Amino acid sequence: MIRRAFSMLILALALPGAVPAAQPPSPGDDELLAIGREIPGFGGMFYDAAGYPTVYLRDPAAPAARLALKRLGGGEARVLRGDYDFSQLVEWKRALRPVLLGRPGVVLLDADEARNRVVVGIDPARAKSLDLDRLDQELDRQGVPRAAVVYEPVPVIHDLAGPLPDPPLEAARTRPVPTVHDAVRPIPGGVELTFLNPPHAYACTIGFNAYLGGAFGFVTNSHCTKGLGTVDGTLYSQGSNIYSPPVAVEIADPAYSSGGDCPVRMRCRSSDSSFARYNGNPTRLGSLGKLAKPTSRDALEGSITLKPAGTRFNIVGTGTASVGQVVNKVGITTGWTFGPVARACIDLATDNDVVLFCQTLVAAGSDHGDSGSPVFSWTTGTSATLLGILWGGGTSNGQQVFAYSPFDSIQQELGTLRVR
Repeated sequence: MIRRAFSMLILALALPGAVPAAQPPSPGDDELLAIGREIPGFGGMFYDAAGYPTVYLRDPAAPAARLALKRLGGGEARVLRGDYDFSQLVEWKRALRPVLLGRPGVVLLDADEARNRVVVGIDPARAKSLDLDRLDQELDRQGVPRAAVVYEPVPVIHDLAGPLPDPPLEAARTRPVPTVHDAVRPIPGGVELTFLNPPHAYACTIGFNAYLGGAFGFVTNSHCTKGLGTVDGTLYSQGSNIYSPPVAVEIADPAYSSGGDCPVRMRCRSSDSSFARYNGNPTRLGSLGKLAKPTSRDALEGSITLKPAGTRFNIVGTGTASVGQVVNKVGITTGWTFGPVARACIDLATDNDVVLFCQTLVAAGSDHGDSGSPVFSWTTGTSATLLGILWGGGTSNGQQVFAYSPFDSIQQELGTLRVR
């Protein structure tokens, strides 16, 4: 009940249009900024390991802050003393974005609501060659206090499109039980898609079906196309047989931008997403509001088996997730995995000269082929709240993590999506 109450608080205060026009959209930060406008000295909010909402306040004993917190539904939240307002952390993160993320070795920026600090993620493989004194000088030039910043080892997050063998394998005809690798009709989210980008073939995961305007199709990653940020007519087959007839064609993949808040020599977007329209009779090909539901889940490698074959999650809405909340994903390689949100609304520099603004990092398993996987919240039964799509993975502090683009960011770039 406490978790639900605080989630409703976030939804109630998630005000549209809160980011100045010069800034890229950051829906995750904006929700907390909205809370900060209501609670004096608000320094961030997250869920602890026991599932309790935990709030930073500059002065935990201040009657006005306590009253506002209770009035807005967080009366039973645990309170910690914070050193900085969350709005300060976001301001500093945004000031550092164009000057730090383009530097070799700097891979992440986060206004960390669970630590009341700005985190600068450093790739351990390049840490020795990175001059931290120069980073400190840059903090000073941007007016960011050194005490407000934590340097932390964070390996680069890699995209997880899966190269198929050469020559590509034909679909298995002797599998005793259906899996997310099979050709499934009507097609739900969470099953395999394949495409050719000569001379190679690749596998990704269908994220979710949707209407984009009058077009019915599915959302997957931009890097699961022949070219990032350009509509090149990529044709998709569904299932592990690359030779099967195409079921969809790419029709939307927003361009990556440069300049402004985008670091020098980098290309920037707020989501790794593209949209493909189903061919022929689309409503027979795709299943709106449905995600594949494997038989079981695990933190690192869950089931890919669909038994019975038609078992599905039903999308009941869309939402966002806070740090500490448990989320799920279904992908073609590691199946149904789950884990807590480790970081929310982080700016990530990937290994292909791309910066993605306001992404979410989850402590759970993923591997090549899981790119595009639907990410969702789930408790029991078949109801699922869609949160976004997975695009990358790696290891952070010895723990497997995956990164996903939130639904709000996807929709801001692709356009309004009807998912159920």
